[in-house]
Amino acid sequence: AIDGNNIVVGAHFNDDGGTNSGSAYVFSKQPDNSWEQVSKLTAADAEANDRFGNSVAIHGNNIVVGAYGEDDDSGTRGSAYVYSKQPDGSWAQASKLTASDAAEGDEFGECVAIYGNRIVSSTNVGKFYIYEIGQPVQPQITECTYGEAPTADKAEEIIMNKLKGTDIDSVMEKENAFSVDYIVTLA
Repeated sequence: AIDGNNIVVGAHFNDDGGTNSGSAYVFSKQPDNSWEQVSKLTAADAEANDRFGNSVAIHGNNIVVGAYGEDDDSGTRGSAYVYSKQPDGSWAQASKLTASDAAEGDEFGECVAIYGNRIVSSTNVGKFYIYEIGQPVQPQITECTYGEAPTADKAEEIIMNKLKGTDIDSVMEKENAFSVDYIVTLA
């Protein structure tokens, strides 16, 4: 993933926290136009087979890293981790995102995206969850479930419209793409 002068590269087979625990590398463009590694991200609770770094996204001062194999409870429920850029230029883990209705095998964090202060994380069971950072924490999550699966191009368009805050009611009705069940914001 790339945004401005920063690149994030996932390495989900990295073994720092156990076999296939995963990591992500952050590179920044230097004044001489070269790229320098400035950070290596790992989950604070890394374990074998988390696959942290399978999906990565960056926008501004926030990075999201998916770990679809993460399994605090059991199975591959999955998680996504949010990192924020610190005043000294380093990156620190700010949040760990999970699905409110996580079930074994969901693989939350399979695909992640960020735009502005909105984050999307999908599962392999036809759901995606939308989070808003920088707001007071509330006990609910935006959960969207695909109806009849739209084409990949249409799904990407719908997700990007939602991330950008576009009113998508007409798109939802036209495409029968997903239904929103409830909403949450994250600090």
